[in-house]
Amino acid sequence: MSLPERELLIAVLGSAIERTGRGGQAKVAKMIGYSPTSVCLAAKGKYPAGARKMLEKMLQVFPATVECPVLGSIEITRCVEERRRPFGAASGFAARLRKACGQCKHNTTGERNASGDR
Repeated sequence: MSLPERELLIAVLGSAIERTGRGGQAKVAKMIGYSPTSVCLAAKGKYPAGARKMLEKMLQVFPATVECPVLGSIEITRCVEERRRPFGAASGFAARLRKACGQCKHNTTGERNASGDR
């Protein structure tokens, strides 16, 4: 699985687990038709097979939007893209977004930009 797909799967899983509340990974696994072990491995970025299919199933079952503290309600794909974008201090807005990404609960990889600065 490519890095962006893995990040997207981890982000979607994190959001889904948060939304389902008690039962977390096991409840999400049941809802998407995968084993709890598979979901646990995927959440850690270590799912070995069919990750694209799991991602597609996740996006079918769970809405793919998150609440960004800077941008408001956005597609989860944009969340991952913004997080991976290299930092450019061209504006105060870019600086606010970078700071928010680094502290955001949706940033499950801990990444702030494509260079990996933290």
